[in-house]
Formats: sequence, C-alpha cells, structure tokens
Amino acid sequence: MPEESLNPFGQVGSFLKQTREEQGLSVSEIASSLRIGEEQLVAIENGEEHLLPEKVFVKAMIRRVAERLGLDSSPLIKKLDPKKLQSEKSIRALGTNEKEVSLTDYLKDINLITSCFVLLFLIISSSIILRIGTRTDSLQKTTIEGKEELSGSNLASQDIYALQISSLKPTKATIKDSQDKVLFEGIILRPIRIETTYNLQIFSRRPDLIEITKESGDKIKLGKGRKLKWYRIDVN
Repeated sequence: MPEESLNPFGQVGSFLKQTREEQGLSVSEIASSLRIGEEQLVAIENGEEHLLPEKVFVKAMIRRVAERLGLDSSPLIKKLDPKKLQSEKSIRALGTNEKEVSLTDYLKDINLITSCFVLLFLIISSSIILRIGTRTDSLQKTTIEGKEELSGSNLASQDIYALQISSLKPTKATIKDSQDKVLFEGIILRPIRIETTYNLQIFSRRPDLIEITKESGDKIKLGKGRKLKWYRIDVN
C-alpha cells in the first residue's frame, strides 16, 4: 500500500520498518533488545493499531524503537497527536515538497546530529577514563593496617537474580527495576524471563492474573484484587 494512503499511525510504522530494514536489523533483534513482544513490533510496523494496547503504552514503545534505530522520536510522536494534526497539514511520508524536509534530508540531519553526539561522547569518555585512572592509582596507594585496600570498597560485584513472570490471561504490564529502568512494557502473552540485580516494580490493570516465580521455585501472586499501583518485588 502506498505510504501516502496510510493514516498517521501507519505512516510512522512504515517509516520505522523501512529504517530497520535499511540498517539490516530483524524484528527479533529489535524486540529482544527492547524486551517487547515481536507481535507488537510487527503490529506497529504494519499500522495495526487495533492489535495494540492503550495509546500511552504504544507511544512509549514507538519512542523506544525510534531511539533504538538512532532516530529522533519527537516528530514521530507529534505525528500521532490528533490535536496537533488538526492545526497542521498532513505529513506525507515524513516529508513533502511544501515547507518540509524530504526523508533523505531528515536522515542526513539525524546522522549529522548523531555524529556530533558520538564525538562529544568520546571526548567526555576519554576525560572520565583519565580521571578514573588517576583516582585508581591514588586509591591503590591507600594502606590500612599495613594492607593495601581500595578506600570506599563498594566495588564488589552484585548478584544477578532471574525471575519468570507469567499471566493467566494476556495482560498489559510495565516492569521496571528499582532504578526506574524499564525492563518490559507491553502485553504478557507468555512467560517472561527477567535477569536483574535490583528489586522489581510492576504495574498492571490485572495484578491478580500475574504470577512471579523466583529461582528458588517460590511463586508469588502480584496482587489479590485489582488495586492499581506499583507492586514492589524483592528478587532475593
């Protein structure tokens, strides 16, 4: 189907699919790296909005997919906002001949911005590495009771815990660690394996359907009722 004939959601999905294929990435690679279902990514790319959860979750997934592909997610999210679209001309193929940059120019601008960020990152990283190296040398010279030790020795590696999260029925959920890093966002269709060093936070409209299985074999019900809140899960 020509991209001009697609609705805004279909155009965004088509653009993401085109960018993914140009970068030689598969649906499985993107879905696995973002911890979202392959079915959801395919539905986004095909413009099948009716197969996806609420818009707030869909926008979050589109933003993460765009950033994974090195794209600026802002114009894509803006394109999905019907209130803003009413006051603007329809964006066709993310660029037209009327006051809008072509898709090629858009990608060139993004590549230029990305290159600048990479260069800045390398400069900052080099500075940080030099500082760490200097501080490490200083710490290694610190002695306590005749033994060399690192001051502030919170450098011990943390244990990694694995949990399996499943649902009795397809259920929308968001899973974060205690550092607010999103580990999963979407519909739980089959058991999900999560590996983390931090405790978990889980939000779902049906917490009574969700079950967590620890490495020890212990099973935990997320909630008995339908109270909407973030549930904290201790991983150890």
